[in-house]
Amino acid sequence: MRVLFVSRYNDILPSGLTPFIEAQALELIKIGVDVSFFLIKGKGTSSYMKAICELNNLLKRGEYDLIHGHYGLSGIVAVLQFRLPTVVSLIGCDVNLLKNRVINKFTVYLFSKHIIFVSEKLKHISGFHGNSDVIPYGIDLSVFYPVDKQKAKINVELSEGSINILFASRFDRIEKNHSLASKAIFILEEELRMKINLVEFKNIDSNKLNDYYNACDLFLMTSIREGSPQSVKEAMACSIPIVSTDVGDVKEVIGKTEGCYITSFDPKDVADNIKKALAFGRRTTGREDINQLDNSVIARKIVSIYNKVLENNVRNIRNNKF
Repeated sequence: MRVLFVSRYNDILPSGLTPFIEAQALELIKIGVDVSFFLIKGKGTSSYMKAICELNNLLKRGEYDLIHGHYGLSGIVAVLQFRLPTVVSLIGCDVNLLKNRVINKFTVYLFSKHIIFVSEKLKHISGFHGNSDVIPYGIDLSVFYPVDKQKAKINVELSEGSINILFASRFDRIEKNHSLASKAIFILEEELRMKINLVEFKNIDSNKLNDYYNACDLFLMTSIREGSPQSVKEAMACSIPIVSTDVGDVKEVIGKTEGCYITSFDPKDVADNIKKALAFGRRTTGREDINQLDNSVIARKIVSIYNKVLENNVRNIRNNKF
């Protein structure tokens, strides 16, 4: 089976691939799928229009069986080639934002053979009733795992004498709602009468990422919206306490894992849940609770969808001949 991944070129990464998309591709390759990449470069509408032409020219060679578009705009490029059956993964803002849902309605929803939503919430918001499944991107449990907290602190140079909380993203990303986290931390510092270090998820060496999770006392997400945040799964794999707003599939991912808490958008409630997580003070069972999200498990589900789409495509071709 020859599959072409279509996605946006990520110019801040050496491979140009968003890590969770690259990880899914590598896992598919492990189980025998021949995966290639078509990366959309440039900015603005013109870059996507150009990509549609380039993709059509590429497909004239007849080297692929199926296209898998990742994210809404890349999905539009993928479906408008009209040559091969297309599967599209929708991840977050491509559904959460109304304007994107409208665009999807006349492109991705209309022409794709199968939609993969990364959470039930996204599927519900989309209003899509065609062929679809809910399959989040998985994680590599060999990359994210518990390690000794003190050694991890030394490796990432975090202070031994303070409370360290790992924030879910960069402070300047509006949808990540750093202002809510800051207000909650201020309340907590007043109550505990001590300084709290909110660690920004920015410019972190990928080789030290696992150490950052393990060095911190808990993981905090205060996002306004999400799809299926990888960082929550990574924190779960490291078995550290989590406090998060009820966005995307976070509630489903953390489930009933003791030491993990869903909070409202009230700063006092966030602060109270952080206190609970700090009081928990030990490893959670998060790693065991997300075995079903291991990349190998997810890859097999994806292949099942590919097979179904290709079988239906062959059946339709045969029916149209008679």
